[in-house]
Amino acid sequence: MRKTTTSTNNETICSDDLSFLGDTLRTQENVEIINNVTIQSLSELIILRLKENNKSIIEELQSTIQTEIKKAITELREDFNNKTNYLTVQNNDRKEEIESINNKIEELRIENENLKKELKELSIQIPRTPNNPDNNDKKIVLYGLAEYYKEPESELHNRLIELFRDIVNVDLSGYIEHMYRVGRKAVKNRPLVIELLSKRMTKYLINNTECFQGTGLFISEFLDANARKERAQMRDKLIQARKNGLHAIIRNNKLFIEGAY
Repeated sequence: MRKTTTSTNNETICSDDLSFLGDTLRTQENVEIINNVTIQSLSELIILRLKENNKSIIEELQSTIQTEIKKAITELREDFNNKTNYLTVQNNDRKEEIESINNKIEELRIENENLKKELKELSIQIPRTPNNPDNNDKKIVLYGLAEYYKEPESELHNRLIELFRDIVNVDLSGYIEHMYRVGRKAVKNRPLVIELLSKRMTKYLINNTECFQGTGLFISEFLDANARKERAQMRDKLIQARKNGLHAIIRNNKLFIEGAY
């Protein structure tokens, strides 16, 4: 009987121990389940929070970017408008200047036309004066001087000054009033008529024509058409007188035969 009792007690104790162990195991399983649920929920919560934060950050960034873009567009538009207005003002100023210049050109054109009309009227009113023989006494003719195509009058003037200074040792600065070529343009080195301001200087040069010997140049007094005709007649008389054995010379546009005029 005791053995039987002892065995029952041991079984009871073993049964109790097993029951406690089972409860403990079930409790640990529940804790693990709870822990797993808590970790999963926390992870999901964290993910949710991150998504919300990311969304908020993205929205904030989008808002900031849009604001900056709008600000930049506004500044660009203002700058463009300012520059456009400045260019418009400058363009208007240029138009006014061009219009002013065109007006001045038109005024000058009208003034030029009026001057042309006045000159034309004056040329009609002023009669042409015949050649004054007195001026011929101030002219000399230079032969053999090289003629250059379209040579400026100032260069020709300087050439004459140097030429007479070198050959005759006289300075014609301030003495030359006018100069021009005579004869056909096809002729090479046409004679050059030089009109001086002083009859005395003209006479001095005529009296020193020997200075031009050996230079390829020579000078003579100027003769107009009438004077050349008269000179030709005097030359004929001079030749005839000398044929007759008479002493005959031409001096100062006068024929002297045997000392008589």
